Amino acid sequence: MPDAAKRLTGLTRRERELVALVAAGASNKEIAERLSIAERTVKAHLTSIFRKLGVSSRLHLAVYALDEQGLGQE
Repeated sequence: MPDAAKRLTGLTRRERELVALVAAGASNKEIAERLSIAERTVKAHLTSIFRKLGVSSRLHLAVYALDEQGLGQE
């Protein structure tokens, strides 16, 4: 298993849900509403995800997630 895939599996179930929603283009507000959590909680989860995956932005996270799912390749 490549290092990137191992890091994704190291995320919690909730963190993986957030990654999928970010990759789908959802805003923090949309994620909060969909998961019935506060926007502040979304931000806390994203901070943790960024640290665990070594990414620094939502765009980098989305590209990372899509590449790991094989969706970023033609």
